[in-house]
Amino acid sequence: MENKNKIYYSVKMLLILVLFVFIEQRLVAQQQVQYTQYMYTPSLVNPAYVGLDEEMKVSILHRSQWVGIKGAPTSQTLFLSTPIGERLGFGFGVTRDEIGPANETNATLDLSYVLQLNDRGLYFSFGMKGGLQLLNVDFDKLITHNPNDPSLNENINSRVTPNIGTGFYLYSNDWYLGFSAPNLLRTKHYNKSSISTVSSSTHFYFIGGKSFNLNNNTKLKPAFMLRSVTGTPIAVDLSLNFLFNNNFTTGISYRPGATISGLLDFKINKQLSLGYAYDYDISDIGYFSGGSHEILLRYRFNKIIENVKQPSWLF
Repeated sequence: MENKNKIYYSVKMLLILVLFVFIEQRLVAQQQVQYTQYMYTPSLVNPAYVGLDEEMKVSILHRSQWVGIKGAPTSQTLFLSTPIGERLGFGFGVTRDEIGPANETNATLDLSYVLQLNDRGLYFSFGMKGGLQLLNVDFDKLITHNPNDPSLNENINSRVTPNIGTGFYLYSNDWYLGFSAPNLLRTKHYNKSSISTVSSSTHFYFIGGKSFNLNNNTKLKPAFMLRSVTGTPIAVDLSLNFLFNNNFTTGISYRPGATISGLLDFKINKQLSLGYAYDYDISDIGYFSGGSHEILLRYRFNKIIENVKQPSWLF
């Protein structure tokens, strides 16, 4: 019983530390949500992905992290991606994140341009991202040791700051590699103003995957994503998905030292797809968390571009 109390106290202190670090990071620089279903929505971190297929797509994504813990992070994203020509792609997204007393809304516009590198199906896509961030922090929601702390006396209300980002994809029909830095600006918030400069602690994302035809009805689609930022360990996501009859996908994902996840995705009809992911925490926080849940809804419109061969790795 004594060991359990020690674990509870350690986890409680860890959560308090994570909360304050998260808020401080939100005040200093825009941060990215890490979704388990990243292979379905890579445009959230890499603008070079938008418009790579011939259809317009709208995606709605919800994530509830560490279910059962008060003030735990939640995120919602609405994203549209479409080709606007054989070479150009366009994307628009709105993301809202909330943790404890802080909530943040990001609106972004993405543009991409595709180059064919050879006649054997090798392509290079380059993308740019621009947007605005709206930040609110209500320090009154915090239980503090010193309620008169001057750094917590003034809330942040609807603070607007800019952002820019960039990325690229190198891909063929059955494999892809992508690299991106979706937040190049670092924003410092002061009592009544904010200043945005080029960041020295930018998040970098390296993503890749491949599609294997196991038989006429089954494809194996392994994927990975690495996230790096100065001063912190590299975050790793590894996933393995099986696609059956181009209609149903099931798979697993692993974040070393953090979570093991199960993924499901199926087509309700030709236009509508529904995905779900559950993260089981393998760290100490798993003693008190019910895990994390993600729900993804995607709608495909009619083809914008005809006679374009989609890469087999696209979901």
